Formats: sequence, structure tokens, C-alpha cells
Amino acid sequence: MTTQNWPDPKRPGVPMFPERDGWHALEDDERKEYWWDAHCSCWTTSEDGEFSWIPDDMSSVLGFSYIGPVLTPTQINEMLAAERERCILACKNEGKAFESPEYAGGKSNAWGELFAVSECIEAIRTLGAAL
Repeated sequence: MTTQNWPDPKRPGVPMFPERDGWHALEDDERKEYWWDAHCSCWTTSEDGEFSWIPDDMSSVLGFSYIGPVLTPTQINEMLAAERERCILACKNEGKAFESPEYAGGKSNAWGELFAVSECIEAIRTLGAAL
């Protein structure tokens, strides 16, 4: 196994979001979940810290590959909501070009483009309603 499969190759054995406690999927011969304890910067088999390993042991000695964090439904919804907001901001920024007096399409085309941008923004907002 290589240390290059960890989120930061300069810090093998350290997960994504090392400042937060949480479950992460790791793999040696099979996929397993381990708890990252941010306070002690170590891996454990449970939230109570029954057994623990330092990051170097997980990558070098035990040869685990990092798959990623195990996210809760709430965390996933928060990430999706943040992504929708970034998309809305991108649409708004694109729409500013149509408000410019230099817009080559003329006023009537600019109005149509702005309408399309506002429709896209509304569609993006309603994506969250399906969750």
C-alpha cells in the first residue's frame, strides 16, 4: 500500500476533517469503519476509544487505504444545500453580465437571458424541496 491515497500525502494516516470526530471508511483487505478521535489525533474501533492507533500505524504499519468520511444524512443535506447556494451565486454572477449596457444582445435579449437565469435559480432552490 502507498501513503499517497490519504487526503494529504504529507500526513499519511490523517483523515479528511482531522479537526472533527467521526467515522471514516478505511480499507486493507476489506472495507472497515474506524472512529477518528480529534482530541487525541488517533483512530479507534469505537467512540469510547477502546483500542487506538496513531495515524502512522494506520497507514504504514497496518497498511490501510483511506476511502473517505462516513457522512450522516444531516451532513449530506448540509453539503447539498451549500452546493445549491454556490450554484445560485454562480447564476446571479452570470446574470450581471446581461444587465450591462455593453451587452451585445440588446435590451430585449438581455431581458430574456435574465429571465432564464432567474428560472435556473428557482429550479436550483426547489431541488432542496425534494430531499
